[in-house]
Amino acid sequence: MRWIKAGALLIVILVGGTLAALALSQQTAFGPSVQSAVSSAFRSLTQRDAGGEAQVQSAVDGVLQAFDSYSVVAIGDEHGLQQLGDFYQALLRHPEFAKKVDALVVEYGNARYQDLVDRYVRGEDVDADDLQKVWSDAVGKIPGGTEVMYPQLFAAVRAVNQSLPDDQKLRILLGDPPIDWSQVQDRSDVEPFQAQRDAHFAQVVTDEVLDKGLKALVIIGGTHLDRSQPTNTLQAAGGDGSNQLQPLPGASGAAAPSGSPQMRQLPQSGANTGGPPAEQPEMRQLPQSGQPQSAGGKAQLMQQIVETEYPGRTFVILVHTGFADDQCNAQVEERMAAWQTPALALVKDSWLETLDCQKFPGTVLMRRPGGSNTGAAGGDATANQSPVAGEQPQMRAFPGQTDQPSPLGSADGYLYLGPRDSLTLSPLDPIIYLDQEFFAEQSRRRELMSGEPLSWEQVAASNVGRFVDKYRR
Repeated sequence: MRWIKAGALLIVILVGGTLAALALSQQTAFGPSVQSAVSSAFRSLTQRDAGGEAQVQSAVDGVLQAFDSYSVVAIGDEHGLQQLGDFYQALLRHPEFAKKVDALVVEYGNARYQDLVDRYVRGEDVDADDLQKVWSDAVGKIPGGTEVMYPQLFAAVRAVNQSLPDDQKLRILLGDPPIDWSQVQDRSDVEPFQAQRDAHFAQVVTDEVLDKGLKALVIIGGTHLDRSQPTNTLQAAGGDGSNQLQPLPGASGAAAPSGSPQMRQLPQSGANTGGPPAEQPEMRQLPQSGQPQSAGGKAQLMQQIVETEYPGRTFVILVHTGFADDQCNAQVEERMAAWQTPALALVKDSWLETLDCQKFPGTVLMRRPGGSNTGAAGGDATANQSPVAGEQPQMRAFPGQTDQPSPLGSADGYLYLGPRDSLTLSPLDPIIYLDQEFFAEQSRRRELMSGEPLSWEQVAASNVGRFVDKYRR
């Protein structure tokens, strides 16, 4: 009965993902002249006057073309955004994707289950309860429900792989540290894993993709992709200058048989010939701070760490979710009105590069009355919070420049999926409603991290329909 239920759930996920991808693909046709212009732009980003029109094309075509020049294309995931989930489906199912890309590196996956995911995406049978832990046990996830767009992505990779030969099958690499929640008794058991999230994810990208000459689609929250600090000033803490990881408590326990298959190699490196499983990379050592740091002592973000070892190898894409000030948002979206969705715009030397609006929902500095700067609370495991009641942030004029960097300053591309107020949330995986044991465990984790257990009201509030309403309450 378990396999019947698991099979039925996967069928529902696959059908939903396929329909979303087919619907999305009907909107991606741009004229050949625009495609030609953007293809040329990826080969050589021509210098133009700042504030010029952005070069725009079909987002699927644009991402695929970016892989011709870059080893990694990183998308700043806006967690739970349904239109983004639809885009992932369309991109994965495009016939050129598996020809250009070797792996996906995802934030919403506990690395403890890497072997299990390897077996699942290859088409082997895995237990449904074990598979669900891959995304629900990620240390960066706020305890509670999981948007169904993430299980759909795993199912889509499995489906795509069914039509590929063994040496071309895609792999999903899990970027979150390998925490064992059964060993977690209080918050101090979680903190070492949280402190290493950026460093661990960066190590997966460097060790499993760039060091091996492979190509990968990276999906991680946009905050982790900030590379505004110049590469030549980034300096890892530690005597040898390397980004290192320390052994973590509970990290050695495996949820599945040890060993994982070798990632397929690009043609010049030779293909996987079905030999013995490759050994898992040894965990590096971090200094006592638990995180690589810049010369100024500030912990580095994931992309800053990657840029230290492999500068200029990543094409970074941020996603349009609108801007906090309604007038500013209306002015920006008026310039995007002619863009067919989903569209990818190049940021460099366009008006996007000097955009001066507060991104919604942002985790960048907002200027308060009286001149003080206050950082908006954020992060993957911390709910984005609105400004303190009665303290409305002063939004800067559009499009004038100030001493603050553009919210898109670290991006190479800007992914447009529609106007801010049209964006919706992915529904939650039904397990949060159907499995009382699962709900109780999520509530335990919530209370451990925040001091309050999970309530049904919190579950409902996280699934409000419109993306903008998740943050405006």
